Amino acid sequence: MLHAAALAGAGDHPNFRADMRGGLQRTAGFVGVTTRGSTEVAETAISRVRSIHDKVRVRCATARRIRRTTRHC
Repeated sequence: MLHAAALAGAGDHPNFRADMRGGLQRTAGFVGVTTRGSTEVAETAISRVRSIHDKVRVRCATARRIRRTTRHC
């Protein structure tokens, strides 16, 4: 289950509803690569996702502005 801030971030993304299947496929691919792939391939995938997520900013239920790297609201 995703953290509320992760869901808020996904919901605020302009392409979330337009490309739900694509998002699910990318997430499944990431999980597959990071659990079954080589260390090198997994680290490349992780770096790519981190570079994307580092740009994400959301407001959690407490209305605090948080970064993707914040663990709790």
